[in-house]
Amino acid sequence: MRALRLMSLLMLSACWKLDNPVVDTGRVAFSPVVGGPDNWFVESFDMSLTCPDGTAARFWLVYPEQADYRAHPNVGSIPTAVVFHSGAFDWVIAPTSTNPFGTDTFQETQGLSRRLELDWAAQQVFATLGMYPSYDDAEIDAGALPAALATKGIAMLFPSNCWGDWWHNRSSVNENDFSADLFFRDGRTAAEFGWLHANEPFPPGNPVTLPIHVDTSRIFIVGLGGEGSRAASELLSIRKQDGSFAYKSEAVVLDSPVDDLRVLYGATVSPDLQPLRNGLNRIFPGGNGTAAPPNMMVGAASLLPQGNMPNRLGILASSADPRIPAKANDALFKRFKDSAGNVWAPTRTEYQHVLSNSNVGLARAVADFLADGEAGIDPGDLD
Repeated sequence: MRALRLMSLLMLSACWKLDNPVVDTGRVAFSPVVGGPDNWFVESFDMSLTCPDGTAARFWLVYPEQADYRAHPNVGSIPTAVVFHSGAFDWVIAPTSTNPFGTDTFQETQGLSRRLELDWAAQQVFATLGMYPSYDDAEIDAGALPAALATKGIAMLFPSNCWGDWWHNRSSVNENDFSADLFFRDGRTAAEFGWLHANEPFPPGNPVTLPIHVDTSRIFIVGLGGEGSRAASELLSIRKQDGSFAYKSEAVVLDSPVDDLRVLYGATVSPDLQPLRNGLNRIFPGGNGTAAPPNMMVGAASLLPQGNMPNRLGILASSADPRIPAKANDALFKRFKDSAGNVWAPTRTEYQHVLSNSNVGLARAVADFLADGEAGIDPGDLD
């Protein structure tokens, strides 16, 4: 029973197949369930990547009208958070060379939506914004975190993941098991591209033009759930060919990380988890039976290079979170337990996953921490 429960617990951010409205891919008013500041907008842009369903991958920018230089040519720059959504985990159970996507995905066998297409990725971004229904019994997305960031004056860039790969794979660099998937995954590529869109004219030669000037000295990272947190730690672990770090952020918050997936492997772990391991082995090649893939911890937050630590690191993880397997964050907290002043890790005990997106006070605390550090947090917001 414990193993079966763990399988369901890792099915993050479930969206049931109901007749929900189509997500707008143009520009719409930012209107989260919890309410937000006036005159903020959500605008969609193409990425130079293609989802497995053949559609162009996209990212969304959340920004205030007063920062739009199209209307205000002399406006200054604005701090921006790159936010990685949860739930990016799926695989086709039995792909064939003639029809790699024609059969059910694992999520579909659980009665959930397929997560290898743009529609799901867009819905997940809008659920995170509190502007689309989320039907997860443990992850409540009311848009509290985006609302708090907007109120703090922080714009947001949301890459979307339509590859179901825990934001881990990049074609030709950090590949999935193509022989099992019969397609390449590019979640980490999307994470990197999202960062680059915020930092510089990108892609070179034909850059996407954002309507705001991003303050590149104040770009923050927020990872939501196990998958989104993995995107954040992966970015900070990537090095250039000369050995220097490719991406650096002033402040990072991981909300509900699932850092060490090896806890799902081992001879004493229930065989009922084998279907889940089969999916993880597609993303992290090399797993065999109950043996974990050898490179599964590459990019994990507990192994963040000391030379690329952010000035401020926040970790939100509840001891009662039903989606975090036992011991999955032990190494993470052991690594940072003595890092007072640089690491903020408040004690949380709620039965919930992705804590900051429904708790207005906690969301304010995250926004304050990103912008000003732990000293800027109102202790009352942590109640």
